[in-house]
Amino acid sequence: MLCLCLTGGITAVATVEATPSDSGRLAQTSPTSGQVIGQPALSLTSDTRQLTSGTTTDIRIAITNRGEIQRAGPEQYENRVTTARATALEIRDDNTPFEIDAGTISAGNVPTGTLRTAPIAVTVPRSVDPGSYTIPVEYEYAFTRVVSYDSSGAEYDDFTRTRRGSITIEIPDQAQIAVTGRAAVEQVGNKR
Repeated sequence: MLCLCLTGGITAVATVEATPSDSGRLAQTSPTSGQVIGQPALSLTSDTRQLTSGTTTDIRIAITNRGEIQRAGPEQYENRVTTARATALEIRDDNTPFEIDAGTISAGNVPTGTLRTAPIAVTVPRSVDPGSYTIPVEYEYAFTRVVSYDSSGAEYDDFTRTRRGSITIEIPDQAQIAVTGRAAVEQVGNKR
């Protein structure tokens, strides 16, 4: 029996039985009770980094979940503690020069890996100066922090978390051509 005492009053007990196998090696059996502790670790990026002034472009937000495990255990419980459930995003475009009509964007469950949102229309007015712009995004999700399990089932400690992130959009400098006068009296391509 192994007893591990952690700060915060968490105690984990795992039993490992070793029995000789037919080949003389020791075989281990997995514990039938314990705790799995972890959490999602989300980050946001845009799949479109550059937009052009005077256009409307569909972008998608990529949500990457690098789930963190502090105490490992059976795979189904590790998946439970690293998945962000009922994930919703809201773009805060109040202080940006863009027009984004997205409302609340539902991303659903986000397991470890990357998930992309549905397309979001972003309108960039012609008057927007070239440069880099940060668009704030608020996101909320439910998650399980601790799974306590034994042979009779599992208990889940569920939480809801609200975070703020951002995506960055670049507006490149565009060459603009304007005719200001005519200096030639002949048409281009005229032969003499």
